[in-house]
Amino acid sequence: MEQRDVRPDTAVLERPGPATAPRGPAVRPAGPTPDQVQKSQGVRDLIAGATLIGIGFLFGGSIFQGNPTILDWIFDGLGIFWISKGIYLLATANSKSAV
Repeated sequence: MEQRDVRPDTAVLERPGPATAPRGPAVRPAGPTPDQVQKSQGVRDLIAGATLIGIGFLFGGSIFQGNPTILDWIFDGLGIFWISKGIYLLATANSKSAV
């Protein structure tokens, strides 16, 4: 009786041939483009900043309502930072795509 070596580390892996993996300038990679990723990240940053400031308004701890504490300054500052970052990402993504 003949014994075969069937260990998984000795298995031969098949590589896709040229018919299954087209190449060339007409082939685009699947997924979003870098501009789309930057735009979606900008929108997420805008929402995050607005959420931080909105929570401050909701619980009465916002620098925009008067009589702020140091914690109010920190959280509203973070909110303004995220909103500014989101606007910057959206503006740079739009300017790159226009060029």
